[in-house]
Amino acid sequence: INEYIDAAFDGPALVPADPVKAARMREFIHACEDDFPAIVKLTYVKYILPKLRNRWGDAELRRQAERRPLRFYKDIHGRGIRGEIGESELAEAGAVIEAMLDRLDATLDGQDWIAGDFSLADIAIAPYMYRLVALGRDRFWSADKRPNVHAWYDRLSARPAFDVAVSWPDESGGGYEEVGLTTQRPAAG
Repeated sequence: INEYIDAAFDGPALVPADPVKAARMREFIHACEDDFPAIVKLTYVKYILPKLRNRWGDAELRRQAERRPLRFYKDIHGRGIRGEIGESELAEAGAVIEAMLDRLDATLDGQDWIAGDFSLADIAIAPYMYRLVALGRDRFWSADKRPNVHAWYDRLSARPAFDVAVSWPDESGGGYEEVGLTTQRPAAG
């Protein structure tokens, strides 16, 4: 879909014109898709679920999990709510994420963007990286640990479109009402 939007609408090109760079972009996006479940699992259990449990409680969380359109999300959300994703599974997810970040750091060695120029590869991984920041950026990268990822994320997060993309729903909980959710906790009763 992203490549279609890039081709069909005016704006800066987000697929490199160079066929080798375009192939590297697609390869990186595919690798992110392979590692996506690990990021979803870790950030859902450690970050998103506690936030939503605080707002809704388990009954509403179960109802929302059943509404998820994809079996993958129904599974992760349902298992998370029931407490079935244990520390060993989260540790495995963490190992996958660490390996992905090591690959990203190596890919970025000597260049500013994943495919050489800013591309859909940078855009595709941005939301996952933002989720990892919520768990503690220095846990995953810093100027000393994966310095190429650190510098790349600084460049990426400085882009105006990045700020727009991550501001809804914002980290204070605002914006949830706009998607039919609520940030209001039920009255004690």
